[in-house]
Amino acid sequence: RVAAMMLVAPQSLLSALVQPHSVRVPKQLPRSRPRMSVAAGPTRFVNPLDVDGFAEPGGWRGTGADDAMPMLYFLPGMDGSLSTPFMQYPELSTSFELACMTHCDGLDSRASFEELTAACAAEISASARSGRQILLVGESFGATLAIAVAHRLRNMQEVRGLVLVNPATSYERSALARFGPICASLQGPLLYPLYLLSLVGFAALVLT
Repeated sequence: RVAAMMLVAPQSLLSALVQPHSVRVPKQLPRSRPRMSVAAGPTRFVNPLDVDGFAEPGGWRGTGADDAMPMLYFLPGMDGSLSTPFMQYPELSTSFELACMTHCDGLDSRASFEELTAACAAEISASARSGRQILLVGESFGATLAIAVAHRLRNMQEVRGLVLVNPATSYERSALARFGPICASLQGPLLYPLYLLSLVGFAALVLT
C-alpha cells in the first residue's frame, strides 16, 4: 500500500523537487494562518515561512483563505533542519499549507523512533479527521519515519500521497548504524563540537 501511495503526488510538487533551481517565486502567495502545533510530545509542526530564517519582511502571502488547501507534512533529516528544501517552500505554499516537523528539544532530543512515529501520526491524523487532504513528504531519516507514519495511517483515505526524498532505508548497512548510538549518547558540551565538526567535514567533502 505504501508503494502505491508513493505514486500519488501533484505535478507541481514533483516539478519543484526535480528542478529545485528553476522554482518560480510568485509575487503573491495565498494567506495562511501561522502554524505551530501545541507541543504535547517530542515534536511540533511549523510553517517554515512563518518562522525565523525563512520569514520575508512584509510577509510572503497576499489574500485568500487556505482552509481548503491540502496539507503538506514535511519530515526532515536526522538533525531536524528545515533548510534543505527552502527554495521550494514559496512555490509549494501556493498549492499546500506547509507543516514541517521540528524537534522540541532541538539537538538535545533523545526521542525514540517509535515516539517520533506516534507524535507525527497523532498530528497528521488530527488534520485528516478535520477533512484536510494530506501529502506526506520525508527526506533522508525523515523518509524512513514517513514510511512508518504512513503505515500507521494506512486506513485514512485523506492521506493521499507519500513522497520519499533520498530515503535512508539502508541505515542498518551503514557505518552510522554502528556509530550513531554512540553519538546519540553524547550530551552537553561534547555534542555541539561534534556537530560542527561533521558540518566542516561535509563541506570539505563537497568542495574538494
